[in-house]
Amino acid sequence: MDLGFICLYLARSGNQGERILSPTQLNPEDPPLFAVLLDILADHPQGIKEWDLSEELRKRRLVPFAGVEINDDWQLFGLHFTLFHLLYQLQDRLQETGRGLEIHCLKIRLLKEGPQPHTLTQPDPLRDYYLDLNQLKKTGRAEVTAMLEEFWWSFGRHLAKEEAWEVLGLAPGAPEEAIKSRFRFLAQSLHPDKGGSEAEFIRLNEAKRALVG
Repeated sequence: MDLGFICLYLARSGNQGERILSPTQLNPEDPPLFAVLLDILADHPQGIKEWDLSEELRKRRLVPFAGVEINDDWQLFGLHFTLFHLLYQLQDRLQETGRGLEIHCLKIRLLKEGPQPHTLTQPDPLRDYYLDLNQLKKTGRAEVTAMLEEFWWSFGRHLAKEEAWEVLGLAPGAPEEAIKSRFRFLAQSLHPDKGGSEAEFIRLNEAKRALVG
């Protein structure tokens, strides 16, 4: 799952793009964009969020960002991937001059000093992913939809667990034995045969299942 894209997806507002543009039409090789990125980043020494940076590029009507329909999940992915592709290229250029660039969806920031030389040889899967334009070309609407479905499924499981802790009256992270012990204790009073509510007993079982299966 591309968590950077998920971050941008969640930050998306209701603003409409000016025209529809397919991610496969994006051309991240336009040299003037590096100068524009440096200009914007210099105005935000404390860092800028990816959403705000992409909106600034759209406001300046710069190709390829001006034409992206941000309410189209697939095109939003194309915008995100293209921007990160450019940022990692810019990071490489800055490292040649001894400077650095912090890249995260919540903070993109120019650094006075780049990473230590020995760290440059260490694997960076994210960098490799975003510098490979084939990753963009092979990510169609179906792949983006699947990515978002996976995110919402994981998010739903997280919410289910939070509710489960509340139902059982336990602090998050309690050991499995404590969960089972608490379940047995509550089941004594909530079981329909003991005069409890059927709905509450079902909810109790669902809470236990969410935590320990």
